[in-house]
Amino acid sequence: MKTEVIYRLASMSREDYQIHGYRFGSGKPRVAIVAGMRGSEAQGLYVAAKLVQYLKQNEQAIASGSEILVIPSVNPYSLNTVHRLWPLDHTDINRMFPGYSKGETTQRIAAAVMEAVQDYELGVNLTSTPHPGKHVVHARIHRLGTDSVEAAVAFGLPFVHEHEANPQETGSLNYNWQIWNTRAVSLAGGRGFEIDEDQVLELFHGVLRFLVVQGVLPKNVVPVEALPLQHRHSRVVQDTDICVVTTPRAGIFSTRCRPGDSVQAGEVLAEILDPHVGEVRYEIRSPITGTAFYVYRAPLVYEKMIALMIV
Repeated sequence: MKTEVIYRLASMSREDYQIHGYRFGSGKPRVAIVAGMRGSEAQGLYVAAKLVQYLKQNEQAIASGSEILVIPSVNPYSLNTVHRLWPLDHTDINRMFPGYSKGETTQRIAAAVMEAVQDYELGVNLTSTPHPGKHVVHARIHRLGTDSVEAAVAFGLPFVHEHEANPQETGSLNYNWQIWNTRAVSLAGGRGFEIDEDQVLELFHGVLRFLVVQGVLPKNVVPVEALPLQHRHSRVVQDTDICVVTTPRAGIFSTRCRPGDSVQAGEVLAEILDPHVGEVRYEIRSPITGTAFYVYRAPLVYEKMIALMIV
């Protein structure tokens, strides 16, 4: 394992801001794994840390001529101060790519990360939902004409969301990776500022499974749970396949389902309660039969918020 500083920002009052990268194997840049882009993405940080530990112990098994780069935390400042975005100006590093080395701080950070990862064949970004709820673990890609669907399916997760990038997302790492011909996939799940141990394990095994499918790791060094799944295929969903259910009233939000649950059309999935007297103001019923892809998790809900996504 080789440790290097991807970017350093001098500080007059505390330790220098540093982004660390960990390289394994040698030769052709095959896979870059990036996490901790926002201060809310502790779950991705945890998965990346587990990967660093695993690859350090099994580096001799990496295929000859293949290099893996892991960057566990692009934004340690926001992680340390418990801010989702850059604390000083509330900008989002993952909307600053490809970056500008002479620009504002988050532009410079993005430029340094882009320079470090742009030549890799495959790119993985470990992220969490920005919404006040929880997604089922899934792979997410931008529809840009690259063959990222095949790469996304290799993780063996229940869903692959093929998403049409909006103008704001053209500043994301994955969008720019794909512009530079890297097959890029985001692995999403969980809720910001939280860690779900079951999802961490599912994501960790998914990345190892991906490395096996890509020929970077042999099957005999990964846990049996991480072996390629011949009996299960990821379901690829488009934006139009996702049924978004919003709230017509405000109040206390009481949910009856979890991400990944099967739901029936007409089934009551949540209730909105009067915050003073506890009466049911509104029952949220599933408009379709499918799977709960996202479930709102905050205690209070307001009008026209996303309560559920069903696929």
